[in-house]
Amino acid sequence: MPKQSINLLVSKEEDTPLLRRLKKIFPIISAISLFLFLTLFIISIAYTNSNIKQFTALKNEVDQYEKKIMNQKNTEGIYSLTVTDLNVLTQILSKSKNFSPILAELDKMRSSFILLDGASVDSKGNLSVSLTASDSAALNKFVEDLTDLEETKHLYSGIEAYGIARDKKGKYQMSISLKANPSLFQ
Repeated sequence: MPKQSINLLVSKEEDTPLLRRLKKIFPIISAISLFLFLTLFIISIAYTNSNIKQFTALKNEVDQYEKKIMNQKNTEGIYSLTVTDLNVLTQILSKSKNFSPILAELDKMRSSFILLDGASVDSKGNLSVSLTASDSAALNKFVEDLTDLEETKHLYSGIEAYGIARDKKGKYQMSISLKANPSLFQ
């Protein structure tokens, strides 16, 4: 058998002028593209870092304002509660009666010998008074003045005295209940 040889190498063909030109231009284009990419990438990183600094400064400022707001929340809550309470009190006071004239009439009858220990009035005009008199004459005068107001001016009615007692110092303590004329507290 005769020997045969097979050539496995392909013979080299000559490059076309276009291909030679492209082989020279593509490395230059890729180097320029890489340079542009790296430049833009570095610029974007620098821009992002500067924005991060601005963002951090802005975030710190927002945090400070939030802390101030948190500190003011309690004050604001107290303020809101106070405003609500004042509104409720205003509504109650606008609906309630003025009892000052009733107590003013009693205060006019007071003297240096009579001490008013306490007085209370309900919404119907029922008045309870506790007093201390230095002696029985002062107590009698107070009772006479009160009955005079009942009979002449018709300011009070239904006067009842109870709990009259004399203490160790000789002073008289007494409680009186009466009904005030509605014209006094309207």
